[in-house]
Amino acid sequence: MSTARHSASTSPSALCSLWAPAALVALLGAALRVGVLAAVAAAQDDSLWGLLNKWDAKHYVEIARGGYFGADISTDGPVHETTMAFSRAFRFWSV
Repeated sequence: MSTARHSASTSPSALCSLWAPAALVALLGAALRVGVLAAVAAAQDDSLWGLLNKWDAKHYVEIARGGYFGADISTDGPVHETTMAFSRAFRFWSV
């Protein structure tokens, strides 16, 4: 009996009905995070875009413009040592 009940609860229609609430939670969470960042930016007399660009965004923008080896980033060593840390595959290399 438990097998029949288990297969009914994991049917495609039951799983599809969970997408809407999950998407709503994800959207509300993202809106809350952006709202908190906007409040922090306003408290620091800055814009939301300005606050986001003060962190790692400048590295990602330069990597998009010049590539991992040609990015215009001021570093103490070779540029690729800094830009490779921003590679999407870095988490796999460091394991």
